[in-house]
Amino acid sequence: MSSRISFITVLKRLLTLAVLVTVFFLSAAFVIYLAYGGREVRVPELAGKSEAEAQSKLSGLGLRMRVTTSAPSEKVAADQISEQDPKPGITVKTGQSVRVILSSGPPATPLPTPKATPKPTSPAKATTAATKTAKKPDNKNSKDQKKNKKPDNPDAKKSSDKSSGTGKAAQRKPDSGETRN
Repeated sequence: MSSRISFITVLKRLLTLAVLVTVFFLSAAFVIYLAYGGREVRVPELAGKSEAEAQSKLSGLGLRMRVTTSAPSEKVAADQISEQDPKPGITVKTGQSVRVILSSGPPATPLPTPKATPKPTSPAKATTAATKTAKKPDNKNSKDQKKNKKPDNPDAKKSSDKSSGTGKAAQRKPDSGETRN
């Protein structure tokens, strides 16, 4: 009897396996049929329609609508569809999704920034500036002046002495014409 029990057990397992394989192939065939066997429809024009109108139109054709985002549009009023994908007139299978972008209205215009206008210069200032640039120092006198010229700013002399590393700035006494800060 033990051989009879083992034969029945093996037979049950084989039948279970056969049923599972059959269900798998039937399910795969059904999915393939739905993917390739649906009817074809043309995508309608949705631009300028409200979200509810577009949803109604698409569901009547067996299509689904998915709002991806909202973006400003100068051509389309707020809360209406400004763009769609796939484009109108494209043939698709029923059950497909049509992605749409809702308009958020016209883009916000930035406030104008005032432009700086140059101030007009008076004729007296213009001629003074022109005469200063037109004058050139005499070469002989300018060399002598450079040798005899003392620094205008005693702090500038101190900083140059410190940077040169001589240390003379601390030992130097102010001249009679210089004032200390």
